[in-house]
Amino acid sequence: MHDLIIWIALIWIASAVVTYVIVSIQEKNFSIPPLAGLLMITSLGPIAWIVLLIIHLLEAKKERENKRHKEYLRRLSEEKEQRSKQLHEQLERERQERKLREQEEFMRSERYCVCSCNSRFLLPISLHKCPSCHKAELSHVLAHKGEGFFANWTFDSFKADIKSKIDSCDFIGVGNLVLEALMRPNQHKSPDESTKFLINLIPDVVGKKFKIPPASTYARVHTDRYLSPHLRGKWEFDVFYQMCVFAYVLGATWEVLPPPHTGLHDYFVNMKQKQVDVIKSFLAELPPPPPPLPLPPQRLRASEL
Repeated sequence: MHDLIIWIALIWIASAVVTYVIVSIQEKNFSIPPLAGLLMITSLGPIAWIVLLIIHLLEAKKERENKRHKEYLRRLSEEKEQRSKQLHEQLERERQERKLREQEEFMRSERYCVCSCNSRFLLPISLHKCPSCHKAELSHVLAHKGEGFFANWTFDSFKADIKSKIDSCDFIGVGNLVLEALMRPNQHKSPDESTKFLINLIPDVVGKKFKIPPASTYARVHTDRYLSPHLRGKWEFDVFYQMCVFAYVLGATWEVLPPPHTGLHDYFVNMKQKQVDVIKSFLAELPPPPPPLPLPPQRLRASEL
């Protein structure tokens, strides 16, 4: 307000001087009576006030408009930020839901290794890396439902057959019978009594084939090298596949497996060779057995003298 008064006063004085000069030039006489000059100053004052008031009102209006525009831009920016945040949260929720769906699909799927090692064998659903190149370049292939295999399967005949082959050391036949039991529909998820019967039997048969001392502990390749810790001991992800590996360690000859395990043959053969190497390395590190005790001397009978 103080600046406005100063500007009004300056414009008032300037207007009076300009008016005085113009009138003097017209009259060709610079000696205008003081009363006339005072009247001119008095008459120009309200005009200057009005002009400055209009200018002030225009500037105040412009300032209000600028303020409203800034407030509008601020609200627009906040709304945009809020929408962006909501969109980000929605995308994050969708990403999490999609990740959960992919994980559920992944747990129901089997995968091919498609990396540069060209190991295009089907991998178990529990593995996250290719056992050949140790990379995680895998493509998903949904597993197929098992069909009507082994319709004439009976536990009693299976039990008799496998015990007969174990007694005769027909390890190849034992391996094929193990695969026959494991490849039946849904055995990888819900094992029946025939499959459960093999859980403790097969490691013993492997020990018999390689002459492993009883109660010995050695690495199981599928479980110890390639399985996530939270999946250890679970039938669907650990025990089932390790038993399939043991079947090939025993010499199973199946090369074409039924759904949903179609294509897993190369993986099982790969794991079989590694498992055999582990067993041989374990046996090589065992201390040699003690020498047999000498037989006591036999006394000669009187008839032999």
